[in-house]
Amino acid sequence: MSTAALLVTALVCQEPLSWEKDHAAALQRAREYRKPVLLYFRAATCKRSIALEADVWTAARAVAAAADFVPVWIDVDRDAARVKAKYGVRFTPTILFLARDGARLGEYEGKWEADAIAAHLEDLASRHRGPWAPGVEALLERARAARRLAIVVVWSDETEKAASRVNAVLGDTVTDYAFCLRAFGDESKKLADADRTWVVLDPLAEKPQESPLARIVVEKEAKAEDIRAELKKAREEFTRRHPK
Repeated sequence: MSTAALLVTALVCQEPLSWEKDHAAALQRAREYRKPVLLYFRAATCKRSIALEADVWTAARAVAAAADFVPVWIDVDRDAARVKAKYGVRFTPTILFLARDGARLGEYEGKWEADAIAAHLEDLASRHRGPWAPGVEALLERARAARRLAIVVVWSDETEKAASRVNAVLGDTVTDYAFCLRAFGDESKKLADADRTWVVLDPLAEKPQESPLARIVVEKEAKAEDIRAELKKAREEFTRRHPK
């Protein structure tokens, strides 16, 4: 399938944007998944907010672009006064961007149109995105471009712990890989026989998902050094297959 076809497929099949309503939890998630944060300040009585939610946050391109962020929905009519004051927001809608450490990256100041906002998100994500991709196809595309291993993290329960486990095992070397999260189910069973498995793919292979380099079960009893040893073997095989 061509790159263009993959993009069209991704946009058509894109799941709805999943908003985080808890500001503190969103910042924690951003740190764990090494993603920037999108803060969306809105009001139920604001006509522009209502239009934005109907025309932009449902648009395929904008939803796909926002997947590289932790999106936070802040309703200023309710209990978000402290958060609003913290960021100096004076009107709605307002869209702010934060780095994963909470540092302010800027405010959206362009046209309130789906393509304009999506383009801004895409540009910002290209400079600040972390190692986690929104899906398998995006994962393989990014890993292929960077010539690094792609890891599908099959993890169903307590998904917030998936990134914690990755960070605990890999530490600062987490950025040497590309990841995506996949729930254990009918589709993922083609990749892994068990939940809480890291499926290591060769993104340069003709059919990466049909012949994984490794399947590493990462239950609590699995030792970090053993997981790293398995990854080392996969990296060595990847280097053997694709010498620079």
